[in-house]
Amino acid sequence: MDFRSDMQLNALSEKLNDLIELMEGHAEHEDKTIHPLLRDKKSCVQAKIEADHQLHHQILSHLKNLLNSIKASQN
Repeated sequence: MDFRSDMQLNALSEKLNDLIELMEGHAEHEDKTIHPLLRDKKSCVQAKIEADHQLHHQILSHLKNLLNSIKASQN
């Protein structure tokens, strides 16, 4: 990837945004439909899954910030 190319950066940005939307939708679906069932069964596994979702959110947000920094860079 040529990080100097606005066209390539925009394409990457769109793909990253699509991935973020997919992951957030996935996490929201699990939080609303699956996790309550696990809690009802006295399971604790959803706590690990929720922590994973939070970590994924942080990583993807960090990647988006890095990409925005690259897009704003003059170097």
